[in-house]
Amino acid sequence: GDGGSGQGGPWMNIFTEELLQNPGRDVVHVTITTRGRLLSAQFQLAQDELALTASLVINQLPAANVADASLGGAPRPAKTAAACTFRVNKEVLASSQVREEEMGKLRRWVENEAPGRMLVCGVGGAGKTTLARMFAARAAAEGLQEAVFFLSMSDGNCSEEYVELAKKLEVGANVQALQKMSEEKLRAHVHGLLSSDEWEGRWLLVLDDLPDPGDEGISWVARDFPFGSGKTLVTSRSPDWAKEGGELTWRQVTLQGMTEAEACGWVRRRVPAWEGDEAGVLELVRKLG
Repeated sequence: GDGGSGQGGPWMNIFTEELLQNPGRDVVHVTITTRGRLLSAQFQLAQDELALTASLVINQLPAANVADASLGGAPRPAKTAAACTFRVNKEVLASSQVREEEMGKLRRWVENEAPGRMLVCGVGGAGKTTLARMFAARAAAEGLQEAVFFLSMSDGNCSEEYVELAKKLEVGANVQALQKMSEEKLRAHVHGLLSSDEWEGRWLLVLDDLPDPGDEGISWVARDFPFGSGKTLVTSRSPDWAKEGGELTWRQVTLQGMTEAEACGWVRRRVPAWEGDEAGVLELVRKLG
């Protein structure tokens, strides 16, 4: 996939499946079969159904692990947090080991107090969304923050996801009232919840695939989003996001694509039977480019 298409992960899933089911076939044949399956109407329908039915992953920290300094360090009730709007499984968590250096940078950023903004940038297909998803999954699984959210922002319209955020952030939220709100009022309501005393400093939120900050449809992000109230990870092809609000308010990770070593590690984790066949895995990686 080209990154923007979101097809990179599904392509490799099918490719790996074909290799496992047909170990005697050459790479060219498997690639052709994979491409055919990926473009089929049945696959597209399955992907649509997966997107529609994938439930929010819930992450809840034990109350004993959450202390509030204002209460003298006494435990406070843990919040139930919507983790990510995609399925998190062992495969996703394991594949995060491919980008251990970048994952380490993101972890250190979350664990330190400032700054609250992180930009992951790079050309299309470099792996920005994949890295953000894997890190959000790990952050949710390990409880790095009480609430971990993942929003797709490619078209600037996130009303449905903002309704879901409000439902998780606000006990007894009136869903019908939220759905009737204008986009501007809904955003203001959710931003108010994120910056409230109840939630300030307790969340990590991914704004994935943001266009250039000068894009008219997305200008409200730089203007209105409560960056200072939690940890916000932005993925974008545009490095100009690091200039919004002042360069000292951001950390930045720039992706250049996988190295051969990273790609080989990724393949071995996806096909455990190839563990130890270093030469064969390297040959496959080089053939695939």
